Amino acid sequence: MVSEEDLKSLIYLESTRAKYPWLETVAANSEEYMRMGGLLSAGGGGSSVSGKPIPSILANATGPATAVQVDRNTMTLQFDPNGADADFIRTVPIEFSNDNGISYSPAPTDGWTYTKTDTSIVFSNPDPQPPQALVRFNVDGTPYASGGAVIHRSWS
Repeated sequence: MVSEEDLKSLIYLESTRAKYPWLETVAANSEEYMRMGGLLSAGGGGSSVSGKPIPSILANATGPATAVQVDRNTMTLQFDPNGADADFIRTVPIEFSNDNGISYSPAPTDGWTYTKTDTSIVFSNPDPQPPQALVRFNVDGTPYASGGAVIHRSWS
């Protein structure tokens, strides 16, 4: 049996998607495919997953290929300026990957740190040329639903 997280890691690997071009469609619609495979429940509405909605800035970022790029100058991921996303920012854990999303750790990697406010997350690294990092928000066990349970962020 393959876990949901392992399956998503495989789907988002460039080498896997290059070998199976149809995975581009699966990656773009992973929630629906996982629901069809019985890995996710259909939620209250049949085609949507129950739970609080994730912030709009994260809505279409379901993998490394669709990740939102953090501004290189400010190293800031800006959410709703009125603080509407404050609960999401506070309650949803951030996980880091330095191996292109194959594995994630709750501890920042390669010198990365971050600070959360009610409207943003500011990332920092003492290295003037910081290494690439992928960041995801793991909504598992929180009241938030993304359908796929993981949202990726990256910068390079």
